[in-house]
Amino acid sequence: MRALVAAFVLAALPFGAHAEWIFDAEPALSYASNLSNAQHTTDAHGDEALRLDLSGGQFVALSGADTLTATIEFETEQYRRYQPLSHVDAGGAVAYRHKFGLGYAAPWVSLSASAARQFYRDSIRDGDRIQLQISGGRRISERLDASAGWVHDRRDAHGGAPEVPGISGQVFDLNGNSVFVRLGYAACDRLSLSVRVDARRGDIESTAEPGYAIYSVSSAIAEDPTFGADAYAYRLRGTTYAGRLGASWALGAHSSINLDGNIQRTLAANSIDYHGNGATLSYIYRY
Repeated sequence: MRALVAAFVLAALPFGAHAEWIFDAEPALSYASNLSNAQHTTDAHGDEALRLDLSGGQFVALSGADTLTATIEFETEQYRRYQPLSHVDAGGAVAYRHKFGLGYAAPWVSLSASAARQFYRDSIRDGDRIQLQISGGRRISERLDASAGWVHDRRDAHGGAPEVPGISGQVFDLNGNSVFVRLGYAACDRLSLSVRVDARRGDIESTAEPGYAIYSVSSAIAEDPTFGADAYAYRLRGTTYAGRLGASWALGAHSSINLDGNIQRTLAANSIDYHGNGATLSYIYRY
């Protein structure tokens, strides 16, 4: 919440002629095949969701090579079947970007931080999340660009009562680090394509029926009726690999239609193996 206040203050400051107000709106329809992060088919649950992202703030040109963006952000996501996963987020973000030189081929580096308070219909998932990111890239040609980066994510949950003596019930206290590589290609003036690969090491949450394999490697356990009366949520360490393909069609100077697909796999101890995929169709308006 301190980051939220800081972003609000930055966005409200009268930076002068080199600052301009920005606004983004993104309604989206998404599907995920394994929301519960379960290993067995009987425990894997998929669902569709409607999401709306809104953000607004200021873009500041500090110099010819340096920019600063400060925004207030709001998100709501509503699931069709598993309604306890529906949530509302409110927070803020700050990003600094530096470009090393002039021209389209000059490399750049970016530092960003965001924070949000999350409110779920199921209060066990309520919490605060933060994300820090360092990334850099360059345009290889007039049509092809590449970037890579490191991301730290952390989530502090507000609920979760212990179910097993000596084991925490805070299954949604999650902490991880990831790296990514992304390539973007402008197929024509309106169509942009992208591919991205991520690898993350850290805490994950899985909801399934009780089993010794996952119990023996879990650092937190709590009852989670979202996916069934006999389901429990487990926190454990794992490595997640994800691949994403995206396409964006520009409707004009300020808006586009976007389609993204993803596939991911998580590996943990005791031969625990999670698979999932999903897709998102969205409309983005930027001013």
